[in-house]
Amino acid sequence: MRENIELTFTYWDGYDFYEITGCCHYINHDQKQFNVKNKEKIYYITFDQITNIRRQTIHY
Repeated sequence: MRENIELTFTYWDGYDFYEITGCCHYINHDQKQFNVKNKEKIYYITFDQITNIRRQTIHY
C-alpha cells in the first residue's frame, strides 16, 4: 500500500474465479475487505473470497 505497487488479486465469487489487477487503496479491518483501485473503478473484495495475491513483475 505504501509504495502503490500493482497487485493481482485472485478471488472466488459465486461459481468462478476472477482476477483484478490494481493497487490496494485501503484495508478495512472492520469489514474485513480490501479496497482495490484500478483504472476503471474500486473493487471491494472480502478476505474470505481471496485465494491468491501476487505482485506484478516489472519488466525493464
